[in-house]
Formats: sequence, structure tokens, C-alpha cells
Amino acid sequence: YKFKAGPLDLDVGFINYRYPGAASSLKYDFTEIYVGAGYGPFTAKFYNASNYQGVTSQSGTYLDLGAEFDLGAAKLTLHVGKSGGDGIVAVFGKKYTDYKISLTKEIGGFNFSLAYSDTNLKAGDTGFFQKGVGASDGMFFLTVSKSM
Repeated sequence: YKFKAGPLDLDVGFINYRYPGAASSLKYDFTEIYVGAGYGPFTAKFYNASNYQGVTSQSGTYLDLGAEFDLGAAKLTLHVGKSGGDGIVAVFGKKYTDYKISLTKEIGGFNFSLAYSDTNLKAGDTGFFQKGVGASDGMFFLTVSKSM
């Protein structure tokens, strides 16, 4: 539910994650609630899942901070996120911080975005990443999209 309170843009809600076909013993499905606020170019949103993915009794939290600036020639978007809670540690092996910086430009009805994203995780930090998932490596992304 999104609404305004004076100069603030407020947002509260819940998200339910479902993984059809996954073995129920993996306990991937979970629900989280969130609260968020925006002021001008800045946003903050806090998420909490009381039963984080793969764990039945441990919570996971995530704080998402962002900013978006119109530079004229392009739009600059900044993001930093911080995970927390025992559920995060149980699944990923440790709490982590992620960040992303992107530039977006519309040309001829297409949106072009160049972004760099990374975490403070290093290969081998967690069991999850030791299995070959390369999400611990910083990456550049080029995205081209068109809305119709």
C-alpha cells in the first residue's frame, strides 16, 4: 500500500515467495513484510521475514537504501543493501552488504542501462557460493528494454 504523508512517500506491504516444484523439505517458500519511505531522490525500505528461506524459525532482514538523480544526459541510480538476521547467516553463511550503481538513458524509445553490482562476499565465504554460484563476483550489466 503506497500513500503520501506530507513530503514523504510511504509504502507498506508483504511479499510471498513460492518455489513451485522445489522439495518441501528445502523450505524455500517464505513471506516477508516491509515498510519504506521516500523523500525527494532518496528511498529507504526495510524488509523482515520471520521464517527466512530454507530455515523454519530464524528471521532474515534487509535494509535497502537508494537514490536516483537526473543528470540531464542520463539518470544515475545508487543502491546499497544490508542483510541481517540469523536466517541470513544460516542460508548464506554470513551477513552481507550489496551495492549497485547504474546509468540509464532513453534513446529512440529504448532504455539503455549500464550498471555495476557487487557484494562484500568473497568466493568461499559461504557454502552457498562455494557451490559455483558466482554472485560473489562484481559484475557489469548492460540492459536494453522497451516498454509497449
